[in-house]
Amino acid sequence: MPVWRRRKPERSYLVASGELLVGLGLIAGIPTGRAAFFGGLLNFNCLRAGAVSINPTLLVMAFGLTLARRIAGWRGGERRLPPALERIRMRL
Repeated sequence: MPVWRRRKPERSYLVASGELLVGLGLIAGIPTGRAAFFGGLLNFNCLRAGAVSINPTLLVMAFGLTLARRIAGWRGGERRLPPALERIRMRL
């Protein structure tokens, strides 16, 4: 058996942690464009594996959020975080 087939539990932890980080990023609204891109990438991998339910719709939504990343996080933390980090940096 190839080595990459024996390491399935390690990959499952990576996928679960990736989904958690994507979800937290989309909820917090801080790295919205990047989170949508990686969420779409995870969704595309599920589509390639054969799981088709609402995944095509979610993939289109992730694509739209990735394209609209400049305005997607406007109501979230993405608007407030850079000025706050700049003020902290200027104090140091």
